[in-house]
Amino acid sequence: MTLCGFRWTGAALTVSFAVLALVPAGARADPELTVSMAMPTPTTVGQTLSASFELTNNSTTEDPSFTICDAGDAGSCAGSEGIILIPSCGQDQDDTCTSAGADPGVFSINQPGTGAEGSACADMTFLTPSVDETFGKVRFAPTGGLDITLSQPGDTCHVDFTFTVLKLPTIDARAQRGVQTAAIVNASARTYLDEMVFAGASSVLTVIPHPPPAAPWVTATEPDSPANDNAPEVMGTAPAGTTVSVYTNRNCTGSPVAQGTKSAFASPGLTAAVSDKLDDHVLRRGDGRDDGPHLRVLDELAHVRGRFDSAGDDDRFRSLGRDR
Repeated sequence: MTLCGFRWTGAALTVSFAVLALVPAGARADPELTVSMAMPTPTTVGQTLSASFELTNNSTTEDPSFTICDAGDAGSCAGSEGIILIPSCGQDQDDTCTSAGADPGVFSINQPGTGAEGSACADMTFLTPSVDETFGKVRFAPTGGLDITLSQPGDTCHVDFTFTVLKLPTIDARAQRGVQTAAIVNASARTYLDEMVFAGASSVLTVIPHPPPAAPWVTATEPDSPANDNAPEVMGTAPAGTTVSVYTNRNCTGSPVAQGTKSAFASPGLTAAVSDKLDDHVLRRGDGRDDGPHLRVLDELAHVRGRFDSAGDDDRFRSLGRDR
């Protein structure tokens, strides 16, 4: 963590009865603002997770009061962007994101952020507007123009928020197993000397692809097979949030002969267009299990594929064709 600030040493000289006295060493001013983050890792595409950051007054001064800067503040806070979070960065250095590390869109920061009970920003609500599309910067802005004041050493402002994992990072931030990205938060504050101090922190997260959906399972056809029907309904079960496709080959390639939602697959079934008098398009009823009649796949028609409909996962699926 890199902390930037102003240091000054007071050396007051007093004269009393021709005796010189220095101000005690404890009166030296050392304004220090620190930032820390708590981000969960690993994360998986599609998850919504909780996170937080904390601003702390770590000063050792006679008058250590800080006021956290917000965008648009005047005086020594002029030019400050406020409390800024860069959710994903592929190349971080000294708690900043380099131009080569810009990798926005990995996470979505959900509104609002909330000040934690017992902290200096308790019950405050923070809007999270986007302020820079290049880096995906998000500002945590207290609503109502409220100021965050850290009056004494040890005072903290703890902010809780949630975020959603949208996709894998484009840039791998670390040479470790998996794909990493760095989340960075920066803040500034006005000291009692009307000077500005800065602080930042970063946290590295591993992002995991969305797992493929579980296999759809064929449970019945209408009419029962064998039958003379060019448009049978294929019915079965599939995980929520998937599209089910029925294929005529084990690799689930080419154009599907039927496609629909989980609900349609369950009932009334997906209507499959099949050719006349082709035995390899027949589903037959069998009795190969102790729990009673079940469908035995004797062909390749009922090879099915499930695919999540969530953004970023359209090309991530498992080949689900199976005989049973």
